Amino acid sequence: DFFVFRVQCEKCGEEIEVRARKSTDLMANYDEEIPSHYVLKKEILGTRCNNLIYANLSLDGNLRVVNAEVRGGHLL
Repeated sequence: DFFVFRVQCEKCGEEIEVRARKSTDLMANYDEEIPSHYVLKKEILGTRCNNLIYANLSLDGNLRVVNAEVRGGHLL
């Protein structure tokens, strides 16, 4: 029961598959200014380098990304 997405490191180009558990990693969004149902915040570390990637995703009720902020890489 996971939400899966991929990011790419901006330093080394490594593509990383990220698995977020729906029951514990997804947070309900109660902020009325942001039109999303869930928020996911993850710190991601690949295997090639020590670059830490920060992902902050807003998801709708069908778990589609409506807004993504990724530092240290980008969403694939």
